[in-house]
Amino acid sequence: MNWRRDERHFSHRDSDTGALRLQGCAASQHSDHRVADSRLTAWHLRIAALIPALLVISGLTVLLYPSAASWYSQYDQSQVLQSSMSRIASGDISPSVAQQLRDAHTYNNALSSGAVLEANH
Repeated sequence: MNWRRDERHFSHRDSDTGALRLQGCAASQHSDHRVADSRLTAWHLRIAALIPALLVISGLTVLLYPSAASWYSQYDQSQVLQSSMSRIASGDISPSVAQQLRDAHTYNNALSSGAVLEANH
């Protein structure tokens, strides 16, 4: 059976006689996959729809960047702090806390404080 679309009716050729038989509008309501409807078209991306979508996405990115950057920085700092606290708690720091305090006191005592008066003579 060869199907083709006429103006308002579907027609087919009878395989025995070869005569063209018109089917009424009621027959056109039946779904047949062999009939191609010219009203169906493929979906196409339209530039007019793409531009506003890109503008919205870029606007949201600009608005959300400060919050996202702050969140990431805060998360990273919490990881650094957690790592440092675990190293201090385990005693796995070099040099030891006592040695670091001794070095700090030695450095502070070596500093000269006040104005150097002898340079003015």
